[in-house]
Amino acid sequence: MIISIAWKNIWRNKLRSFVVLFAIAIGLVAGILSVAVMNGALRDRIKIAIKTEIGSIQLHRADYLNNAEPDKTIDNAGEIIKKIEENQDVIAVSGRLKLEAMINGGHGPRGAMVLGVNPDSEKRVSDLYRYIPDSLGGWFNSDLRNPIIISSRLADKLKVGLNNKVQLDFVNKQGEAIAAIFRVCGIFQTNNSIYDEMNVFVENSILQKMLGFDENEFHQIVLLTKEDADLDSISTVLKRKYSAFSINTNTLQNLGNLKVDSSIVDYFSANQDLVSLNYGQMLELLKKTPMVLSLQTQKDILRAFESGITVMTWEDAAPEMALTSYWMDWLLYIFVGIILLALGFGIVNTMLMVVLERVKEFGMLMAIGMNRRRVYLMVVLETVFLSLAGGVTGIVISSILISWLSKSGINLVSLAEGFNSMGYSTLIYPYIGLEDYIKIVIMVILTGVVSALYPAWKAIRLNPADAVRSE
Repeated sequence: MIISIAWKNIWRNKLRSFVVLFAIAIGLVAGILSVAVMNGALRDRIKIAIKTEIGSIQLHRADYLNNAEPDKTIDNAGEIIKKIEENQDVIAVSGRLKLEAMINGGHGPRGAMVLGVNPDSEKRVSDLYRYIPDSLGGWFNSDLRNPIIISSRLADKLKVGLNNKVQLDFVNKQGEAIAAIFRVCGIFQTNNSIYDEMNVFVENSILQKMLGFDENEFHQIVLLTKEDADLDSISTVLKRKYSAFSINTNTLQNLGNLKVDSSIVDYFSANQDLVSLNYGQMLELLKKTPMVLSLQTQKDILRAFESGITVMTWEDAAPEMALTSYWMDWLLYIFVGIILLALGFGIVNTMLMVVLERVKEFGMLMAIGMNRRRVYLMVVLETVFLSLAGGVTGIVISSILISWLSKSGINLVSLAEGFNSMGYSTLIYPYIGLEDYIKIVIMVILTGVVSALYPAWKAIRLNPADAVRSE
């Protein structure tokens, strides 16, 4: 009965209740929509990065990441690719060569990262070919000798166009300088201006001949997995198969560079000269360290001692995006929390007015036998119901808006230069998950409960005799 009475009481003054309800709803719509837009932009950035730039998982030779020299290729890369392709969660696998080079179109050289790719397998791993318009060539589908694909931004800086010559200068595995002429067969443009200016693509078969590599030598193996695949599980399987670790003078120096506690350095120094440890054995060593290590510290220590193949998920390859994704989860609490905090003061003020207007009513209720606990509960329930009504209204409006915008998108083409400099698309599809709505409902209920504490306390502090005589 107390629940029914509390619900009816909030509608005794409809105008006041609707004002509060409207304020809560509008505040939540603004907060939820803002978070959904930022979340949608980040989701699109991650999807583009995975499908166009870095893949889901990467494999490198451990020492390649510290010093990307041409001779640091993955041993038996061809066999590794074939075995990985057997995983049902893996859509495609491709081997890449990566070289730092200078590119010159006749108007001055520029630094670039040359990626040697297999045209067919790369199309399954990366959708970069979709960013090449028909008017600007294609994905290695010309008869040009030594074809190269560059971005429109780089083409403008080099002052070259389709079918024009460019010169690449790099060194082979013996450290000998090589200068080679390529012809532009395709020009692409993604949403990431930095990526565009730094990367060019050539056929790995051509680059392998120039470097003196065989057909199964690669610097990097890139995997594209299904969207619902468990990347941590896949990467763990790969680490158990291909990762190796050594504890020696050089790797201990890597550990020292991490600035970990001296007891950790001493612990691993005592285990010096352990070579060819597999992933499982290294994890056992980590469990016996003299202090509890965070997950990130464990990853850093494993990276320091790696001597075989390094397995990296997209979060490891692009830590800035992983960090942004982590903080995006907290952004919901921050945005909605600030809005509810501000609204909470308004709710307290409203309920305090309600209590003061109903002094005589509360006095009569307590005089005829309603105990103070029930009076307190009734005021709390009224506040929670009012907050919840506004919260649910705001969530419903937000879900409708987000559902519509997630299909049509928000076009921010006027801000293209700024967005592209950070790698973000100008067409944003807002997104917020069901679990986020549940969190918001809980936050609204907590706001209602907290906002009701003082008004409810004021109500039960009334003296029934004095309250009944009040006008």
